[in-house]
Amino acid sequence: MARTPDEWRKHLLEKLADQARRHQHFDRYYTGDHPLADAPAGARAEFLRLMKLARSNWCELIVDAVAERLTVVGIRFGEEAGADLDVWRTLWQPNALDAEHGEVHTEALVGGEAAVMVWPGETADDRPVISVEDPGQCFVELAGGHARRRRAAIKAYSEDGVDYAVVMLDRREVEADSGVVGAPAMVHKWRREPGGQWEPHADPGDPGSSFEHPLEVVSIVPFMNRSRMSRRGRSELAGGITDINDRINETIFGRATAARFAAFRQRWATGMDIPVDPETNKAVEPFNAAVDKLWLAEDAGTKFGEFGATDLGPYIKAVEADVQHLAAISRTPPHYLLGQSGAFPSGESLKSTETGLVAKVSKRALSFGESWEEVTRLGLAAMGDARAADDSLEVIWKDPESKGTGELVDALVKLGTLGVPNEALWTLYGASPQEVARWRAQAARATLSAAAAAPRRPALPPAAAELAETPPAEPAEPVAAAP
Repeated sequence: MARTPDEWRKHLLEKLADQARRHQHFDRYYTGDHPLADAPAGARAEFLRLMKLARSNWCELIVDAVAERLTVVGIRFGEEAGADLDVWRTLWQPNALDAEHGEVHTEALVGGEAAVMVWPGETADDRPVISVEDPGQCFVELAGGHARRRRAAIKAYSEDGVDYAVVMLDRREVEADSGVVGAPAMVHKWRREPGGQWEPHADPGDPGSSFEHPLEVVSIVPFMNRSRMSRRGRSELAGGITDINDRINETIFGRATAARFAAFRQRWATGMDIPVDPETNKAVEPFNAAVDKLWLAEDAGTKFGEFGATDLGPYIKAVEADVQHLAAISRTPPHYLLGQSGAFPSGESLKSTETGLVAKVSKRALSFGESWEEVTRLGLAAMGDARAADDSLEVIWKDPESKGTGELVDALVKLGTLGVPNEALWTLYGASPQEVARWRAQAARATLSAAAAAPRRPALPPAAAELAETPPAEPAEPVAAAP
């Protein structure tokens, strides 16, 4: 159904608000600001304090275990063995993507979605601007049946109390709305003063509040985590992770309460008269219970006793069981969560325990890699680079698998004896494309230096040189002696 630009803005703002609420929910768990359970009416401040102290942030560890292994190290085209350093230096590094691309992965893992926007420079000679966007400010709507085609997108933000909204529409949507065949992709801008209505808005340098998109497509690229068919991205913490963390918090709260109120043994006394306050007619506490106080009674029949201390062991075991559930469900290596419960794995044992995590990281890299390739293509298109249409473009990821240095070097030495080139061995070692380029240059300089320093044979005189080059004459056949 065709929509006007105003209707698109309203529709996309509603979608953005839903996404922002979901992201905020999971972001609270990631940052450790877990929602507290409903406290009883009139709860004491000490009770509320213990509830806050009981929050244990396992969710951050589960997300970071994946995010720290998702590192882009280069861009490659076609059958090239190494990375294209030109794209890295002219597109990624000037936009700080080599440092900030990890933030995109973290936001997508936490909330299920993230976004990156590409926009041409102010002049033809300027590099494009590639910005990492807040999931609470950007939403991309995909076309039904097309997991990668961007139908529309919005960026909404506030500055100095004024609200701004930028809507990008795909050319197909503009064509459907306007009825004009071959209509270009469009950009629409609005602003809203505090308490006012949305009004068309144009920034300095814009041809107006509505204009053709310079890249001819929606240039906000979504990063979907755990997307399935027509389903959008899901948080790494969805699927029961937050519920288990709440259960852990509740158990820790019970342990903290027991430790606070039952660690000091409660005593009792019988066979004595309790004094009464003559003014209030209420019983008066006969003893001042404290670690450094002694109870004394004059009545001979007085007996003292104490209640047993609360055993905190069951609380600790319950937490350990829930943490093991977290490890199994999230495929996080157990030694990440309960490292103190046994010897730290190494060698083949380490590889086995991290198999699930490595597989999960590799799957996330496939999805995120497609998005980074689209971001790179848009950046190349903004620079007028013909390689924007090269479908062989691919992202190079750092190896997500943990390997011991000794074991790795031994394997590389054996591969070298089979004739594997040095540059391939450097890549397997984990060197970045930039390091490989530096090592290649250093190796070339070392070879030249060695050749220059090699001793040379002294030059021979011309006659001697000619003699040295003349092959030895064949021996003459012996002459038979006369009889």
